[in-house]
Amino acid sequence: MIERPHRNAQARKRAREVNTVRGWDFERVASKEPVTVDSSQWEQVEQVWKYLQREERVVLQLAREGKTVSEIAVVMNLPGKQWARKELDRAATIVRYFVKWVEKFSELRACSDLSREQIKILTLYAIRRKTVLEISERLGKAERTVYQSVLKATSKLEEAGRTCLAEMVREGIEMQGLRGNRKRRATMPELWRVKLRDLLLSKVGEVWYVWGGQSLKNESLDCSGLVIEALKAVDVLPKDFMDMKASGLAKHFSTTVRNPKAGDLVFFGSSWQKVTHVMFYIGAMTVADKVGEMRTFKNCLIGMCGGRKNMSKPWAKMTGAALWIRTTPRYRSGFLGYRRVQ
Repeated sequence: MIERPHRNAQARKRAREVNTVRGWDFERVASKEPVTVDSSQWEQVEQVWKYLQREERVVLQLAREGKTVSEIAVVMNLPGKQWARKELDRAATIVRYFVKWVEKFSELRACSDLSREQIKILTLYAIRRKTVLEISERLGKAERTVYQSVLKATSKLEEAGRTCLAEMVREGIEMQGLRGNRKRRATMPELWRVKLRDLLLSKVGEVWYVWGGQSLKNESLDCSGLVIEALKAVDVLPKDFMDMKASGLAKHFSTTVRNPKAGDLVFFGSSWQKVTHVMFYIGAMTVADKVGEMRTFKNCLIGMCGGRKNMSKPWAKMTGAALWIRTTPRYRSGFLGYRRVQ
């Protein structure tokens, strides 16, 4: 194994120092205090959005929405609040790197002082942030050969007087110490799932059950109407997606899963041929239990509850039939299983 010149701990320490000086200090944010990202910072994020990896996009989007460190840790499946702060620091440092060097990327790709192979390796390494192992597997070369190519190309840039490009590559090497955890990246929710969860939680108790309702704006929906309108709102379903019952949604989303993600669907009925109700799975939530104590439940659902056939809005308001959270899929009979939304 090739020895790397920069370790994760050193890179993260340097990132914290840089972010503290330049206004991205997340270490001092209290657990229950909303994280803030001002307009100038978000402009930087948008400028380099296409270069960011999924977990960086998710944590920055959550910070922009004013989530607390604790909420970020829950949504991103992180072990604790300190991990959320580390993710924020890491994302901020990577944004600054790309903002600083994004105008030099085209110059690197057109550099006449390097061979095509060296340009390709540097592009994968410094811009697309692939590891030496990933590049070696992609190009069919040994790890040592790839790493030596990076060093030789950097020296060649310096000899040609392209010191800015050489400095960019060196900082790109440091960015390797700030790569996200590969195992955690595999379980990271897609951004639309985060947006969907926030949308649904913001409407709890405010959207009433109306038989055949399909208007999120007018706060009148039935169970399948909520699913369709919510998925349209986060661009998972096209705007012209036709209305259908819960049974139709069960046929449209046909992949059954045992380990659902936030945003997947939960179906109820006597069988998969006779589906009568659908809700969203949203995962872990801290809510009040029956005696009013706050507890964390791992498999929460959210959807239209208490509805009846031909129910109107006044009837729903009298009976409390609305968008509510349920702490277990066993809250009612007829649980069939989970279906993947993708």
